[in-house]
Amino acid sequence: MTFFCGAVFAMAQRSGAEEMAVRMGGHSHGGRNQFDPGTVLTLVLVTAVIVLVLWLVSYYSAARRRPAAYHSPGKLFLALCRAHRLRWRDAWLLWRLARCHELEDPARLFLEPERFDPQGLNRSLARHVARLRMLRRRLFAGLPEVDPQPEPPTNSGVFGLPVPMPAPEPGTAGSPPPVDAIA
Repeated sequence: MTFFCGAVFAMAQRSGAEEMAVRMGGHSHGGRNQFDPGTVLTLVLVTAVIVLVLWLVSYYSAARRRPAAYHSPGKLFLALCRAHRLRWRDAWLLWRLARCHELEDPARLFLEPERFDPQGLNRSLARHVARLRMLRRRLFAGLPEVDPQPEPPTNSGVFGLPVPMPAPEPGTAGSPPPVDAIA
């Protein structure tokens, strides 16, 4: 620390700052101060340049420390719309579809083709089913068209009551052995 202060003091002596300070402060305590406007202006400009350089260094060093990635679902959605060259009307329709599914990240629409299923749409989007199908085909062109899976058959009668299943043939797999074979 003392070495640093000594180096600064030595530089000040060589540069003539001591003489400038003496002129500004007067030769003695009773002497009159001499203000040289050029000297004051020089000091102000040097101080401003030092402050500016320090600010620039801190700004650019902080920029390097900032992470490049950030979480912005809206910007990602817009970037994907631009990448797919969607018109604003189509982007707006996709945005509404994301709101219908209550997605926090609307860009998930570009990954999940099942979101375009007409059964999950509200009344205002149901009018745009044809347009949504076209957008799904365009966005997922490489994927096979998958229709919704049909419901598995149920074992129920007309009124939703269970229908009795026929008993399996004796001796087949999954059937209990005959009573005679046990005893």
